[in-house]
Amino acid sequence: MELPKLIVLDLDGTLLPESKCISRRTIEVLSQMERRGASIAIATGKFLHLARGYGEELGLTTPMIALDGARIEHKETANGRRSIEERGIPRDTAIEILDRYIDPSWDVFADDGADDLLLRSQRLELERITRFWASSVRRTHDVQSSFVANPAILVAYGPDTELRTIAGEIETRYPELRISLFWSEFLGCHRITVQPARASKGDGVLAVIDRLDLQPGDCMVFGDWLNDLPMFAVGCVNVAMRNAVPELKAEADHTTEWTSEDDGVARFLEDHFLSPRT
Repeated sequence: MELPKLIVLDLDGTLLPESKCISRRTIEVLSQMERRGASIAIATGKFLHLARGYGEELGLTTPMIALDGARIEHKETANGRRSIEERGIPRDTAIEILDRYIDPSWDVFADDGADDLLLRSQRLELERITRFWASSVRRTHDVQSSFVANPAILVAYGPDTELRTIAGEIETRYPELRISLFWSEFLGCHRITVQPARASKGDGVLAVIDRLDLQPGDCMVFGDWLNDLPMFAVGCVNVAMRNAVPELKAEADHTTEWTSEDDGVARFLEDHFLSPRT
């Protein structure tokens, strides 16, 4: 296996264990890979401000792919300035979806368009869960009036039958949007996720590859969940975590022998490119 010129890492379930802390071993291995000539980048569903902290911990200067590719931050190494490339849901469209389709009693969270998380819920467990995606969370009863720009994501929790019905209607009415339905193990109910169709981790990876003047074959990507499928489809060397969902493993070129709880990324890189240690 050739040394990749770029390694793109998902966070939760891939680089991060349940503690949400990058291990010392992983930090050391990624530093060694950089010294060998590989650039390291992050691609995550987390909000940019939270993802940025992990990038700073690793000392990364590569673009940061956040919110599943809806927000990409470029950092100019010469002056340290940041510019953000955004692909959001039009603000008026997000408001219309909430007014037309989302029951006022349902729990909702959304990006406010400026990287703060808006939360309409009285459930403490949902606020706890949203802290995995954003550390800046603002409770509000009126999400519609709280948008300051185009949001990158809109999520609502409700009955499965009703969510399936409105998912079809939203897809038909707004073809520029991507609709996903999930079962939330944490909350014991279904959720609908609305995102811009032209934003994905795959689009983000391609933007970073173009920015670094590379080819997809120069790149290696690591992931564990369904939102990593788009970056597994762009032509890179794909590595699924041992704890990855079956759908992702089916598209992987390699699967790690270890999970995210056991430094699976670090162990894989050691085994293939560095001197492994036990």
